[in-house]
Amino acid sequence: MEINFEETMELFSKDPSNIALRDHALQGSMIGLRSLSINSSYRIVYRPTSKGIVLLDIGMHAEVYKN
Repeated sequence: MEINFEETMELFSKDPSNIALRDHALQGSMIGLRSLSINSSYRIVYRPTSKGIVLLDIGMHAEVYKN
């Protein structure tokens, strides 16, 4: 069973370093941003801030990395 957005965000809030999130820094034109995996197809692109995170894009892998 694949997890969904709500489950991903709950897991991230409890344990941002959980390996299941596949959190990683982005490169190229997206330096400074990070990505989380919702499931095998969908990603969340976000920017870490001093107060938390800002969600920038949610979608399929090819859509969110189009820059």
